[in-house]
Amino acid sequence: QIVEDDTNLFFRTALNRARREGLEIIEARCDDFGAHALMRLSAAWKKTKTLRNRDLAFFARPAVYADEPAVRKFFAVRDGEARAFVAFDPLFRDGRAFGYAANILRQDPREAPGLCDAVILHAAQQFKSEGLEQLNRGMLPFCPPPEGDDSPRGSPLSRLIVDTNWKLLN
Repeated sequence: QIVEDDTNLFFRTALNRARREGLEIIEARCDDFGAHALMRLSAAWKKTKTLRNRDLAFFARPAVYADEPAVRKFFAVRDGEARAFVAFDPLFRDGRAFGYAANILRQDPREAPGLCDAVILHAAQQFKSEGLEQLNRGMLPFCPPPEGDDSPRGSPLSRLIVDTNWKLLN
């Protein structure tokens, strides 16, 4: 189900805080901010995490700082600078996207906690207005990218595990 903006207090609080603090949340392209700026934001975010040197490639695909087919990216922006972003991977049924999964979340650690939650709610409201059915707010382990997508997916071992499990479990 798409998040209901009038029933999820946690997400609404995060969105209201972001608005009060002067942040604008928009859907945009990575090129609008530059790959290097997004990589710096991601590096700052990673420094606050336990596993600082790598993403959890087994559970989530690596961040890509460029436009990707069918992937939608939403940004929290202050003074023209991305302060957080969330990449939403499409969920397909019968060749059509029926929803999205929040797969890559990054936030400037100088911002108040919950900024990515504000971005997710804004995106959920957008998806709902477009008639999409589902938003997955977590990771999608064992889910391969769409056919023809050549984005990085972690180590060869991770790819083997994902591909094997996808074939066995679906």
